[in-house]
Amino acid sequence: MPALGQNNVARARINPGSRRIRPGSWIAVLPLALLVAFPATAAASSEISDVAISRPFFNPSLGQKIGISFALAQPGTLTVLILDRDGYPVRKLIAGKAVEKGKQALDWDGRDDAGEVVSDEAYSLRIELHHEGKVTLYFPANLGEEDVKAVTNYYGRQNGVLSYKLPKPARVHVQAGTAVADSRTGKGTGPVLRTLVNREPRPAGAVVENWNGFDESGLFYVPDLPNFVIAVAATALPENALITIGNRGSSFVDRALGRRGKSLLTAKAEDHHHHHGLSAVEDVSPRLHLVPTNASWNSTEKAWTARGDALTLDLSLEGATASRFRQEPGGVTVFIDGQIVKDLRDLKGLLSTSGDLTVDIPLSRLSSGSHALAVNWGSDFGPVSVGALRIRKGSPSLAGSSRRPSR
Repeated sequence: MPALGQNNVARARINPGSRRIRPGSWIAVLPLALLVAFPATAAASSEISDVAISRPFFNPSLGQKIGISFALAQPGTLTVLILDRDGYPVRKLIAGKAVEKGKQALDWDGRDDAGEVVSDEAYSLRIELHHEGKVTLYFPANLGEEDVKAVTNYYGRQNGVLSYKLPKPARVHVQAGTAVADSRTGKGTGPVLRTLVNREPRPAGAVVENWNGFDESGLFYVPDLPNFVIAVAATALPENALITIGNRGSSFVDRALGRRGKSLLTAKAEDHHHHHGLSAVEDVSPRLHLVPTNASWNSTEKAWTARGDALTLDLSLEGATASRFRQEPGGVTVFIDGQIVKDLRDLKGLLSTSGDLTVDIPLSRLSSGSHALAVNWGSDFGPVSVGALRIRKGSPSLAGSSRRPSR
């Protein structure tokens, strides 16, 4: 399968007996490619210069504010907007105000024009100066996207901490899984078993993520599986991005689905590979729910026992981004014990009217006993939805058998 990014991805193969991450090669099951990036530097012109923010992130729910400073080479009429990650106006800090040249200083309290605390995300600045019929813009979010390379440090099993370092503030996608290197190409193939960070903003420098080590289903402790790997993909945030934290009341995606108005972004990625040019509702992976329909559930073993030589599996996507995700080109790959047993492309003709998918998985070549089954429903644009369960071939123990577990 194609690689999970190229130079922008910190690939790590983790030795099960070690806390340190050593360089490795992981190719994910979803087809992702690295594009030529737009210029990353933004910005400031001779008319608007020295733009800076006072802190890398802040918590508006605690009453914190962030300072914004810049210099104007000319007097004029000034407008300063706060935009969300997709370029929609969130707050007008200044609207058509006459100002003198020189240093300017503003504060943002992390609230929108309605006075509500914004959802946790990375926001950006749009500074517009009118002077003698000339319009000057500081608008770094409109310059496109740049992939950056994270440096992975370690995963600590005892404290459940993943550590990596970012060269600049970035939107991060962190996945854990397993992979086996191809003897001819040296590239690895294997399932993503857990999405640790689902396209979320992080500040520059050392970053720590908490993870208990289990896959999406909670059945498998991933660091103990053979060929355990972690991949960190990062896209640089706009210059002077304003990262907010601490709002547990609403997610950005939920708000994005109900927002009105129009995005002010005009720079468009020519290709959406590797998350480029995606809005929030296109970029965040939905949940994947797996239901075997011809198998019995054993609560003692926490495994499904199929009847016959094939397992029939219903796949459904759930959450705010599920509808948009189904519209993206992509495919479904099924793994058993890390090996591909089913690979489906061109899904549109296979989906039911409700958007679900039914897959028959051959089991005839499996040995008797317990096996790990993983499903990756991947978009060609980058997001991947992950599910896993334990299956058994052969007779299970009688204790704990039932039709299916509660969700």
